[in-house]
Amino acid sequence: MQRIHKNGLALPSPLTVVQEEHKQGNVVGLDVSTGEALDPAMAGIFDNYLVKKQILQSAPVVASQLLLVDEVMRAGETEKAHPHGSLKLREYFADGV
Repeated sequence: MQRIHKNGLALPSPLTVVQEEHKQGNVVGLDVSTGEALDPAMAGIFDNYLVKKQILQSAPVVASQLLLVDEVMRAGETEKAHPHGSLKLREYFADGV
């Protein structure tokens, strides 16, 4: 909305046009130089789509890496608290399991 104001366009008119196009199921953007609705693909604008696609593809990888780091940090804390291993684990393995 700030871009609309900065370019001297009246806020309700361009915003209404974009909303109406979106309600009809069209992928729509706003040409800030004219205030008209435009199809971003026809205008050659793909960067926003590509950024969102990359974020969605990398999100599971980032999440799994964060979980792995968390596990490593917890293992380090456990090792500091029990430098020779957990007593329960020793008992478990001592029983011949």
